Amino acid sequence: MPRLKKRTVIAAAFQAAEGTFTNPADATDTLFLVQDVVFKAEPTIIVRDFIGQSFAAKGPAANTNKLARITFRTEIMGSGAAGTEPKWSRFIKACGFKTTTVASVSNTYNPTVPSSLAYDNTGANGNTVLSIEVHEDGLVRSARDCRGTFRITGEAGSLAYIDWEFMGIYNGEADAAYPVLSTGFDNQQPPIFESASAAWHGLSASVILLRTWNFDLGNVLSPRFDANASTGLRSVLITDRKSTATVDPETPLLAEWTIGSVGRLIAGTVGAFAVTVGGIAGNRLAFSSPSALAQVTDVSEGDRDSIRADTLTFAFNAPMNESDASTADDDIQLSLT
Repeated sequence: MPRLKKRTVIAAAFQAAEGTFTNPADATDTLFLVQDVVFKAEPTIIVRDFIGQSFAAKGPAANTNKLARITFRTEIMGSGAAGTEPKWSRFIKACGFKTTTVASVSNTYNPTVPSSLAYDNTGANGNTVLSIEVHEDGLVRSARDCRGTFRITGEAGSLAYIDWEFMGIYNGEADAAYPVLSTGFDNQQPPIFESASAAWHGLSASVILLRTWNFDLGNVLSPRFDANASTGLRSVLITDRKSTATVDPETPLLAEWTIGSVGRLIAGTVGAFAVTVGGIAGNRLAFSSPSALAQVTDVSEGDRDSIRADTLTFAFNAPMNESDASTADDDIQLSLT
């Protein structure tokens, strides 16, 4: 019988410890409504490039550093209850975000430096890894010690999405029965990207006519090599972050913005940046730059259905004073309320 692409399910579990695969449980770890799932093995291929009388390759290549990359998409959707995390929250925790919860009010996610913290098997402090299984209609592929990054896309009048990318250590594949799926997944109607209150640099949202917002977390994922490990790898680390966003407002007159897009680029203007997806408690995501140091780093002229529009790229910064640990990672923040 053919194996159908649409019959694909992701299961993901916090690992008890780095270096050891934790088998996801059907009842608690198959909670995700996802799209566009791809599992890609990425071993290092060592070509044995002998010389001799012919051009033919000599002997099979040697494979090592057996990494895997898993990509997929989720809708931006809340749990339905403010202060209760959505099921996809474990993915953001494995992207180096710590969690602050105010009961019945909010869950706030702030980035951190995972390798500077003790490993936590709940993900609360931002230093955790996932064991991920991709069930492909009778075949399961898996990876352990997965850490990741993500991109958010929102377009006016449409849904908003998070595109996830995880790198981990290849853990094998096998024929497997389709998992018994959990019934505890989030079943909210995802909010439309409208009434977004998108604004920056103190400008009112009423003078920003925006069609799209794209955010790239920009985590750098690096293998941690270990010759004593059976795979030559210990885990995957997050070793840097360069977060950016692009927006495409209609090109204003200076009378509307005081300083135009190009003027902000030339002057190196910095300020706040905020966008909200959704307006109902328990199903609302707010993005912000707590340090108010969002800076325009590129401006490109565009044409949106014969209306002039600029594509602006923003970089997000934290204060220069790194001795103040409370603001060291205040470049971005996401809150679910």
